[in-house]
Amino acid sequence: MELAKVAGTACASIASEAPKDAPIVISGGGPRVRVYCVFDEDAITQDGLNEDALPKSPAQGDWRMSIPFLPDDVAWSSASLAAASCRISARSVDDEVEDQEADTAAAKSSLSINLAEFLKS
Repeated sequence: MELAKVAGTACASIASEAPKDAPIVISGGGPRVRVYCVFDEDAITQDGLNEDALPKSPAQGDWRMSIPFLPDDVAWSSASLAAASCRISARSVDDEVEDQEADTAAAKSSLSINLAEFLKS
């Protein structure tokens, strides 16, 4: 149902060919899934495509999706996606997808414990 709410906005990304070189990324429900779209002659010849079925839906559990848009479309698409879902976000084709696991690891490594204060009775 959540994906259906953002279908029109996602279609705008695909129609602009944004996911040709910048993938739609689904993460959190298992291994990170990157979805690229194929256009023009490549779509007709289908050379070098990997269309294997996924063993399970990547949109299960605590998942997130990042959809690429052309830079001029990021503002309106971000607002549209935010109104429909807290899991699905827009990013520019020029931006990398944030790595939540790396952010978590960085946050953990920046923690320090003052042993003197900790060991006080």
